Amino acid sequence: MTWTIEYFEAGSLDDLRKEVSAGQFRFIVLQALHRLETQGLNLLGTNHMKSLGGGLFELRIRRDPELLVRIFFTLIHPSRLVIVGGYNKKRDPSDLKQRREIKAARRIVDEISGRR
Repeated sequence: MTWTIEYFEAGSLDDLRKEVSAGQFRFIVLQALHRLETQGLNLLGTNHMKSLGGGLFELRIRRDPELLVRIFFTLIHPSRLVIVGGYNKKRDPSDLKQRREIKAARRIVDEISGRR
């Protein structure tokens, strides 16, 4: 099965783009798109993806030592995934930063699903 990948907004990953170099950003986007297009939610239960509940998922991309990226997305159709945000956890590994990023992604997922 091939998965369709969309961005909630053109700038859904702008914050992440500011946190990493241009080369790192290309690597992240290529890795994320490749994994999501080819494997989609089949990655659940691996160390690459987990469900955060409420329709929000987290894709993990690691490239030691400088990158530990989290890409947040939601499923809006059986094979259509929408990227809503992301950040480099290596830059700020605090629980507070993680909670803020997840909260922002949840707001978008709620908007997409009409819960807001």
